[in-house]
Amino acid sequence: MREIERLRAHSEQLRQTLTATLAALARQRETLAARLRMLAEQQQDVVQQRALAWPQGIVDRRALMLHQRRLMVRREESRQLAEQQRQLEQAMMALEKQQRDALCQWRVWDRKREKYDGWLERQRHAHRLTQLYRQETETEEMMTWNRSRG
Repeated sequence: MREIERLRAHSEQLRQTLTATLAALARQRETLAARLRMLAEQQQDVVQQRALAWPQGIVDRRALMLHQRRLMVRREESRQLAEQQRQLEQAMMALEKQQRDALCQWRVWDRKREKYDGWLERQRHAHRLTQLYRQETETEEMMTWNRSRG
């Protein structure tokens, strides 16, 4: 019976751990979503700056080279922001998968706990029946012994 109670306590501890994990994953997902929005805004700013930096009526060759250099820097910034955004989207997808897996695991533990509770109840009932049977048999044996002696 102690083993059964220990298993019940362990099952409850696992359920609490999974609940805490789900909450942490939800918070992490919100954080990643906020970062993703921020990166999208930054990328939009880079696109707007690039549009503003487009030269109008360049006559000087040095000015053209400078403009091309600036353009390369802007492209690199835009590429880096796009890469960060892609990584964040992948992290969001991984986080959602973790949440689904954790929820699935929680449901599995819930079902196992329900099954275990049913098994525990059957074991207790069988134990009670065994005790009653022993008491009856002992009483009958005592009565038989008393009859034979008396």
